[in-house]
Amino acid sequence: IDMASRNAIQLGPFAEMMRFIFKNILMHICLIFGLFGNILTIITLADKRMRRSSPARYILAITFLDTIYLICTFVSNIEIMYSSLDLESVAPFLSIISYPLSDFAGNASTYCIVMFTVERFLAVSHPLKSRIWCRPAQTRRVICWTVFVCFVCTFPTFLENKIVFRWDDRANKTIPILTDSDLLSFVKPYMYLYFWFIATFFQFVPLTLLIIFNSI
Repeated sequence: IDMASRNAIQLGPFAEMMRFIFKNILMHICLIFGLFGNILTIITLADKRMRRSSPARYILAITFLDTIYLICTFVSNIEIMYSSLDLESVAPFLSIISYPLSDFAGNASTYCIVMFTVERFLAVSHPLKSRIWCRPAQTRRVICWTVFVCFVCTFPTFLENKIVFRWDDRANKTIPILTDSDLLSFVKPYMYLYFWFIATFFQFVPLTLLIIFNSI
């Protein structure tokens, strides 16, 4: 939170330039082109004829999750990108939802890509049996279970922060501040164990599976 509230002068001229390039220019470019492309993809794949295809369902789910990730990432950084605006009373309420939601959407999208890769492997290695395993109805169930498991695994991030109200002498008013929740205060091993769980389950395992199945 302290990092998000620092201004460009405190960070120095180099950090000010980097923030302007990445947060103010590249972030907006990625958001505009990403959302535009994703919306066109969703419109195309949402057609009834396209939904009959199993790969189209995976791509539709991945596109939808990526759209959520783009929007939530933008919202999480809105206070930094628009530091000239008075967003102190709004930013904490946006960040407490957008950060964990972007974490969930990004991880769920990763595992949907893994499931899609597994389906392609089955279609190549077992083309006859894949007609049973890779049906659109089966694909819908796989996507729903994948999203559900990813949500359960990332749910603790929704509990990591809380909003407290403190008096700001500079602004001469009470402002909301995003701070660590009791989960981080009382459960000391949580940060260590959950970090390694996330690193293993959402980074090492998907990367390993993608390398294996794509290599085969």
